[in-house]
Amino acid sequence: MEFLAHFQPIGSPTLLNPFLSIIELIRNVVRPITLAVRLTANLTTGHILMALLGIAFTGRTNIFIRTIILIIGIFYFMFEIVVCIIQRYIFRLISTLYMDEHPQW
Repeated sequence: MEFLAHFQPIGSPTLLNPFLSIIELIRNVVRPITLAVRLTANLTTGHILMALLGIAFTGRTNIFIRTIILIIGIFYFMFEIVVCIIQRYIFRLISTLYMDEHPQW
C-alpha cells in the first residue's frame, strides 16, 4: 500500500482513496504511451505530405505546375525542419517534467 500512497491527492476523502489511487496509477502508466503515439503521428504526417508532394511533382503536368509544387515542397521541407526542432524541445521538456514527478525511478 505504500507504493500507492503517492498516487493519492492531498485532502481527498478516505472513501475515494482506493479509486483515486487506481485512476492515478493508470494515468501514469498511459502517459508515456500517449506521448509516443503523439510524436509518431506528428512525424508520420510530415512524411506522408512530403511523399504526396513528390508524387504530384513526378506526375504528368506542365512546367508551371511542377515549379509551383517544387516551391511548395521547399517551403514545406523548411517548415518540417522547424516542426522537428519544436517537437524535440517539447518531447524533451515533457519527458523531463515526467521524470521530475517520479524522482525514485
